[in-house]
Amino acid sequence: MDNGVLWLAFGIYGETRLWSASWSGETTRLQYAFAEFFGPTSKCSGSECLNEVFFTMPFVASVMYSFGAYLRGRRMKQVN
Repeated sequence: MDNGVLWLAFGIYGETRLWSASWSGETTRLQYAFAEFFGPTSKCSGSECLNEVFFTMPFVASVMYSFGAYLRGRRMKQVN
């Protein structure tokens, strides 16, 4: 799971490091990051929503994989 989290953190840092309230539709840097990486299409249209594809999806996939591995490990312990 840590690779997905690190990749998402890298994407958020890269996207928000030059954020400015003068051109952003969001009032804070955190709101801007949430809109770009987790928001609906109408909110992330400034970046064509590619952040969701390149950063958010690997994060979600790694979290779900880790969760599935955890559940599988619990089930194997119960069987033995």
